[in-house]
Amino acid sequence: MLYLSNCLTGDKVIVAGFKSEMPQNIKKRLCQLGIFSGTEIIFVQKSILKKVILIEVNFYMLSIRFDIASMIEVKHA
Repeated sequence: MLYLSNCLTGDKVIVAGFKSEMPQNIKKRLCQLGIFSGTEIIFVQKSILKKVILIEVNFYMLSIRFDIASMIEVKHA
């Protein structure tokens, strides 16, 4: 399975789901931000130290932590 943290700059991916060990409060917050199964995400940039990634979701830019991105399962669009 491909995870959001493994994507390269410019990749267009679709959210397939979340790892089972992701805390429920984080899943809820991601859904509030528009990240749920079937959502298209464009991977914009990864920080140098791999602490934060920048993605584009529903026409806005969003920065999320690398460890959270490693729990989001995606597939290529």
